[in-house]
Amino acid sequence: MSEDAAKAPFQKALSLKESGDIAGAAAEFARATDLDGTDPRFWIARGEVLLQLRHFDEAARCLRVGVDLKPHYGEADARLFLADALWGAGRKVEAAAEWMTVSKMTPSYPGYEQPIDEAKRRLAERPPK
Repeated sequence: MSEDAAKAPFQKALSLKESGDIAGAAAEFARATDLDGTDPRFWIARGEVLLQLRHFDEAARCLRVGVDLKPHYGEADARLFLADALWGAGRKVEAAAEWMTVSKMTPSYPGYEQPIDEAKRRLAERPPK
């Protein structure tokens, strides 16, 4: 399908997420990825809400797709979500690898070191076992 067709469910999902209907948002983000599987924003947003629902394995799958599609912005944040999903799924070594990747990234714009600092903090607090 097309990005244009996917925009409506994506926008609806954002509204549902904002209003607190995380399950509804997950369903609409899934519709968006079904209609356009090439936009990393759709996959990352879907993975983020699945993470909130504690559907760790599916969140990790969606977030991996989004990251692999090379997002134009927010890659560090997406990788942090991915690491959280992997950690929640019990895949601690993979989570630590994502944190390590983020910890070595250059900020996406000046003054935005937050995800990098967060990855370093998590590596220090949660060594893989």
